Formats: sequence, C-alpha cells, structure tokens
Amino acid sequence: MTGPNLEPVIEAFERKDYRKATDLLKPLYKSHPQDPWVQLYIARIQEVSKRPDKAEKTYRKLLKATTNGKIISQARQGIQRIEAQEKEQRQAAIAQATATEDSSALGCLILEPITDRAAKQQVIPAFARLMELDPYSARMLLPSRNWRFYRTGPIGRLNVYVKELAEIGVPAFCVSLEELATYEVIYTTRLEIQGEQITAEPPRENAKVQNTTRAPFLFQRSAVGQCIEGALPIFELVVDTGLKQGRLGPKKATIRKETVKDHAKVLDLHLPRDKKIVRLCDRDYHYPSNASSAVDQRYAPIAQRWQRLLNQQWKPFFSKPWHEHKEFTAFGDTVIEQTPFLKRIAPYIRVSATATMTTRADEELWDPAFHLYSCLQLWKSLQ
Repeated sequence: MTGPNLEPVIEAFERKDYRKATDLLKPLYKSHPQDPWVQLYIARIQEVSKRPDKAEKTYRKLLKATTNGKIISQARQGIQRIEAQEKEQRQAAIAQATATEDSSALGCLILEPITDRAAKQQVIPAFARLMELDPYSARMLLPSRNWRFYRTGPIGRLNVYVKELAEIGVPAFCVSLEELATYEVIYTTRLEIQGEQITAEPPRENAKVQNTTRAPFLFQRSAVGQCIEGALPIFELVVDTGLKQGRLGPKKATIRKETVKDHAKVLDLHLPRDKKIVRLCDRDYHYPSNASSAVDQRYAPIAQRWQRLLNQQWKPFFSKPWHEHKEFTAFGDTVIEQTPFLKRIAPYIRVSATATMTTRADEELWDPAFHLYSCLQLWKSLQ
C-alpha cells in the first residue's frame, strides 16, 4: 500500500491556506487514519484553528507512537508553540487583571482538597504545566484532605490563576489581606450563656490584645455560623549537653533547640451576618465555677477544663459546622514558612509569655497563621 500524497497539503500550509489544507486532509485521513504524517498535519490544523488542547493531545500521541525523528521533532516544536502561546495569554490576562489599584493588593492563593484519587491523578499533568512543576512536585502539592496555602501575590494575578485552575479541575480560591482585615475580632475571656443569648466578656484592661471593643458583646446563638478550633504550639528552649562522637573520641556537645512544650487552644465563633469573630483562648479563659466541682477547678489541668467545656457545653450548644484543630494544623504546616506574609497579619490572640509561663514571643507565627485560617474560613462561608 502506497503512502498518502501530502505534497498538496504541504503547499497549502506554505501559502497559509488552512481551509484548503483541511479539505485535502479529510480524504487522506479516511484512507490513511494511522499514518503519522497525516496525523501530524491534522495536529497542525487543530493548532491554527485555535484548538490547542486537541492539537497537544495529537502531538503527544505521535511522540508515543512513532520513531520517525522528523515527526518527533515537529511534534515537540508544536507542543512548545502551544505552551509559549499559553504563557503569552496568561501574561496578558495578568497584566489586564493587575491594571487597577485594587487588583494590586496583596493576597493569598489557597488550594482546596481533591478527595477523589482518580480525579487528582487526572489533573496532575495540567497542574504541573500550569505552575511549571515536575509531575512529582505537582502530585505532592495538590492536597487530598485539607487546604494548602500555595502562594502570595497581587490579587489580580491570583484571580487569573484561580480561573485557570478551575478550568483544569483544581479547586482554589484567593482573597486579599485588605478584605480579611475588615473582619472584626471580639476577644473574650468568658462566655455567659442565658437561653439563646450569649454575652462575651472583654479581657482585663491590661490585656495585650488588639481588641476592637472593651465592652461586653451580646449576640444570639442563631447568629453563629460555624466554629473553628486551633492548637497553637508553645515552644521552650532545650539545651542538650549529651555526648557527641568526635574525631578524637566522645566529647560533650551543647545544642540549643526549640521543642513544643504544650499547645494553647483557641476557639473562634463566626458571626457571618456581622462579619465578626468571637475568639476564646484556654490560657486566660475564666472557667465558671459550675463547670465542674471545686476540686476539679482548683487542681484540674487547663487542657482538661477546656476540653470539658468543649464537649459538655459549647459543642452541644453551638450545633453548627465545627472545624477541628487538626484541620488548622494541616493548613498551618503549609503557611508557617511564609514569614514576611504572616508578619503583615495582626493575630488578635493573647497567648503571651505570662499566659504560658515560657519565653514565647507575642509575634509567634502560629498566631497570625490561625487568624489567617479563621478569616479564610469566614470569607469562604460568605461566598
């Protein structure tokens, strides 16, 4: 069987007469559907017809199916052209999206989990190419259970990425720090519950927390939309003076390192209609005397008293979506290295050295990390 006559097709391409080339290729594809040269020119037609996805699939299929060096070279060039065109379109979209002052505000991009394993596997190649990653890194970055903090940048640029990620099946969202800063935090040291009405008592006047009010704050149980738990590490400096093997034998080595001594527990009650957050912390909460016996109140550890309130009073009373602290911890692990970004966030949390009996700094990065996570959850619930 003789091969297809592609000379007229080649001449039509040289003249950029793509309609003529398409007409000439149709009968050739019917008579030689498996011919790699015919498939190559079909991919070229798909490319110039603004169908880059189909063209790329055809090019990649050729790379796997043929050993012809010329065809492989042209298929690779076709893929490179498509990728270069995508980059140009993205840069143009980003330039347009960041043209206004509002679009230049600093924001963050959050990847949402893809719980279906098959769906995650399917989007890895497209995600890798979009973010210019190798497939292994792309697979590790796509979350399966919890949110992942992915990157920062102008909110206009991030909006372009969110749109492109949605097109390839990767759920994501972005929000600016300016918008998150509009949420008011009501820091309280005690909740008084009377029927459906709750009173959040303010901290003492000398409390070092950026609270927006010093007066008691009243709200209804029905106003609470969701509850967010957090566990903030409390570090202590440990000095290890153990033996270390040296060239001349064992010798003492002094190593100073930070270890997690404990965790401060935080609970946020979201009031979405008012865009407010009522925040409590186990370290300075005024535990009511009727929460347990007098012996328990005097000798029970803070963690035990806090957990009792969670399980026996707050969770049954606030029968709302409840985000466990392990969800925040998983998110925090992805953002804790973003030091410049986190230092822009006022944490509105009072987990100080006095409250923890350690040398913990007020500006510890886990505090703004939790505030960011809670505000993101509130923002998401408002969409």
